[in-house]
Amino acid sequence: MLKDKIDLSQIRILAVTPRYPGWNYAARAGLAEEVVEDIRQAMLSLDYNNPDHRLILEKGAMKGIIPASPEDFDAVRDLILRAGLK
Repeated sequence: MLKDKIDLSQIRILAVTPRYPGWNYAARAGLAEEVVEDIRQAMLSLDYNNPDHRLILEKGAMKGIIPASPEDFDAVRDLILRAGLK
């Protein structure tokens, strides 16, 4: 994906982490809870086997959307600390 834009030989792997969510969605503070829930339900109900839904998911290179919890990002927070970025 980036091989034409950067020199891949210059990249070093600092650490390997467990898988973590790659796409993140969040609602702005103050957005009505019922609006947040409606959007959440719509996103979680996208079905790759439905041709109309598949068009949406493929635009984001996704097979589906699953909910995440704060703990899902522990590996990322740990990597930030180990890399001395915080």
